[in-house]
Amino acid sequence: MTKVFNTPDERHYLLQRMGDALRAHPLVSVGFGLYWMWTILLFQSPALLSGESPLASLGLPSETVILIGSIVAYLIWACGFRRMNALSKMRFFAVYLVLTLLLGILICMLCAHIVSNQVLFRTVLYATGSFLIGLGTASFCLEFGRLFRYLGPQQVLFYGTFALFGGSALALILSFFPTTAESIALFITPFPMVYCLRRSMRAVPAKELYNQGMQSPLYVPPGFLLVSLIQGLALGAMYLPLSLSPALQGFPLNLGAFALGTVLLFLTGLWVKMAFNHLVFRVGIPLMALGFFVISLSTVFLPLGIAVLNMGYCYLYLIMCCLCSYLARAHKQSPLWIVGTGTACLLIGQLAGELLTLLPVQRMELLVGGMAFGLVLVALYMTSGDIAYGWGRVRPGADEFLSDALATTCKILTDEYALSRRESEVLALLVRGRTRKSISEQLDVSEETVKSHTSNIYNKLLIHSRTELLDLVEQRASSLN
Repeated sequence: MTKVFNTPDERHYLLQRMGDALRAHPLVSVGFGLYWMWTILLFQSPALLSGESPLASLGLPSETVILIGSIVAYLIWACGFRRMNALSKMRFFAVYLVLTLLLGILICMLCAHIVSNQVLFRTVLYATGSFLIGLGTASFCLEFGRLFRYLGPQQVLFYGTFALFGGSALALILSFFPTTAESIALFITPFPMVYCLRRSMRAVPAKELYNQGMQSPLYVPPGFLLVSLIQGLALGAMYLPLSLSPALQGFPLNLGAFALGTVLLFLTGLWVKMAFNHLVFRVGIPLMALGFFVISLSTVFLPLGIAVLNMGYCYLYLIMCCLCSYLARAHKQSPLWIVGTGTACLLIGQLAGELLTLLPVQRMELLVGGMAFGLVLVALYMTSGDIAYGWGRVRPGADEFLSDALATTCKILTDEYALSRRESEVLALLVRGRTRKSISEQLDVSEETVKSHTSNIYNKLLIHSRTELLDLVEQRASSLN
C-alpha cells in the first residue's frame, strides 16, 4: 500500500507545493488554460464556421483539414527539431504564432459569407484556413511542451489541473452565449495566449529551454506512441455515434465532463503516487472503455456515454502531458521530439477514428462495443508484463523515478557540497516530501534544528526553496539512468 498511496504527510506536502508552484508561475496555468479553451471551441463548437462546412459534401468532419495541418506541423517540428529550435528563439516567432492562427480563423470565417454556388473556391479557402490553424495550434502546443520539460511532471500536473479546469469552465460559460461570442473568443484568445506563454518562458534560463536533448540519440518508447494512437482513435471514434444522433451531442455536458475529468485526476494525483502506468492503464483507458460500453447499450444513454468518454479523454490527456515531460527528462530528449511524435500519433488516431464515419455501418453498437472491448484488451496487454517498466529504459512516476537513484544522488550532493552527516539525513527526507515535523520526529531533534539544517542545505546547494531542491535532485537522478 505504501508504494501506491501517498501518506498524509505527502498529501499535505503536495498541496503545499502546488500552492507554491501556482504562485511562482501563475501565467503558465492561465496560458495553458486559454489554449485548452481555444482548442475546445475549435473542435467542439460551431463557432469557427457559421453554417455547414464545405467538407460536408465529401462526408468529412469540418476539422479534418485542421487535423492534417497539425499532423504535418508536429512531424516537421519533431523530425527537424534542431533547426526548428533556432526558429523559435527568434523575436518574430511570437508574431508568427498569433498571425498564423488569426489568418486561419479569418479565412475560415470568410467561407460563411461566400455564396453557395462557389463550392470549389469555398472548399479551397476553408482548407487553406484550416491548415494554417493546424500549423499554429501545433506550434503553440510544442512551445508549452518545451516549458513543461523544464517544469517537470509533478508541476505539469499542478499547472495542468487548474488550466484544464479553468479552460473547460470558460468554454462552458461561452457555450450559453450566442455563437458570435465564441467566434470572438476564438479570434482574440491567441493574443493573451502568446503573452502568457512568452512571459512564462522568459522566467526560465534559455539554456534550459533550448539546449536540452540536442545531442542525444533519438529515442521514444513504443508504448508511449501506441497509447497516444489509441487515445486519438477513441476520441475520433466518438464522432460515429454523434454523426448518427447529432441532436444529442450535448456540448455543455461534454465541457462539464472535461471539468470532472480534471477533478478526478487531481484527486488521484493527491492520493496515489505518480505511477503513470497505473493512472493510464488502470484509470484513463478503462474510463474511456466504460464510455463506449455505455454508448453501446442504447441511444438513450448516448449523452452519458459521451460525457464519460470525454471525462476519460481529459484525464488521459493531462497524464500524457505529464508523461511527455517525464520522458523528455528521463531519456534526455528534446521536448519537440517527444511531444511532436506523441501528439502526431494521437492526431493520426483521431483522424482514423473520424474516418470511420464514412463506413456504411449498419449497427453502430457493434463498432462502439468493439472499441470498448479493444480498449480493455490494450490495457490488459500493456499491464501483463512488468508494469514498472512500461515506457522504455526508465521507470514511470516521479516517486519511483527518484527512489531508484535517490541514495546515489543524495550521496553525490553530500560529497560535492560538503554536507554534514545530519544535513545529509535531512536532505534524504526532504526529497521524499517529509514535513519539518515528520523529520524532527524521525531524527529525534527539534523542528528548529531541522529548519537550521534545511537552511544550511539551501545555502550550500545555492538554492532558495524545496521546489528548487526537488528539481535539482530530479535532474541529477535522471542523469544516472
